[in-house]
Amino acid sequence: MKKLVFILLALSGIWLWSCEEEEDLSVKNLQVFALVSPPDSAKNVVVLTAVANNANTYTWDLGIDSTATGMQVTVHYPGTDTFYVVKCTAKGEVDQMSVTDTVRWK
Repeated sequence: MKKLVFILLALSGIWLWSCEEEEDLSVKNLQVFALVSPPDSAKNVVVLTAVANNANTYTWDLGIDSTATGMQVTVHYPGTDTFYVVKCTAKGEVDQMSVTDTVRWK
C-alpha cells in the first residue's frame, strides 16, 4: 500500500492533507497455454506456460501424480487417448487464482 502525504504551508499555519492510494495486488487474468509436440516428433510432450498479473509463483498439478513449479514447464505424458487434467495455481502477495484444463492426444 502506498501512502501519499502532502504538507501545505499557509499564512495562518500549517495544513496537513493525507491521501492513501490503494494498490491492487490481487492475482488477475491467469491464462494457461499448451504447446503440444507435433505427431512426427517426441510424442506426448507438452510445454505448459502460465501468465497472470501480480503472480509471484506458479504451481502445477500435471494430472499424472506429479507437480511442478515455474511459469513454464515441459511434461511428457505416458499415453494417448487419455485425458490428463492439468491445474495451474498462480499465487500473489494477497491471494491466488487457479485454472483447470485438459490435455489429450488422439
